[in-house]
Amino acid sequence: MLVIGHRGAGAYAPHNSRQAFVQAIAMGADMIETDIRVTYDNIPVIYHDRDTLWGPIAALTWEELHRYPLGNGEYILSLEEVLLLFGSKIRFNLEIKQISLEKLEPVLNILKKFPLDPLVSSFSIPILEELSFLTNYQKALLINKAMDPEKILGLMEHCQVSILNLYYPLLDSHIAELVNGNDYQIIAWTDFHSEIWNPIALYKKALELNCLGFITGKPNLLTEYLKFLKLRF
Repeated sequence: MLVIGHRGAGAYAPHNSRQAFVQAIAMGADMIETDIRVTYDNIPVIYHDRDTLWGPIAALTWEELHRYPLGNGEYILSLEEVLLLFGSKIRFNLEIKQISLEKLEPVLNILKKFPLDPLVSSFSIPILEELSFLTNYQKALLINKAMDPEKILGLMEHCQVSILNLYYPLLDSHIAELVNGNDYQIIAWTDFHSEIWNPIALYKKALELNCLGFITGKPNLLTEYLKFLKLRF
């Protein structure tokens, strides 16, 4: 099972910071999940929330935003900075947040500068539809709400995605069998609070249901658990 760092090692460092990415790599992550938004002047940046304390990402320029503090002495990163620093070191699961379709072009222009093999994911059906025409990148549909599994399969086929990035509480044997049985794969993800008390139970269930990977804020724990099971060396 792939160990995928949630916003880097998001349980230990400010999300989507250099520190979080460095720690995820050091902890044995196979991939890093991170978030893309686009500034008012069309610079793709790495940030999860729609808004900062200074206002919405989409209403701010890069000149305004590039000094936005992350809390550890670092500042918000652009997508290009992240790929220059880490693109050759680890594979990325790039979640494109809810942006307008015209904002996709600056994102893809940055990605094309690098010899990448990213997994590109989104909650947005229009974004995934557009990506199916514009790129050959592997794509994933993000789901965080209860939905008929047959409808999910239909959306995956329609959007030409190969992976379902599924919110952990929705993961059960029925959807796992249906998705895996139709030659798709599941990557499970959860919120950071769910990993506080018993993260091993989450990883165990994902393994039992043949998930391709798990997006975790604690990649060190998942790595050590897989080593304990002799599934990783």
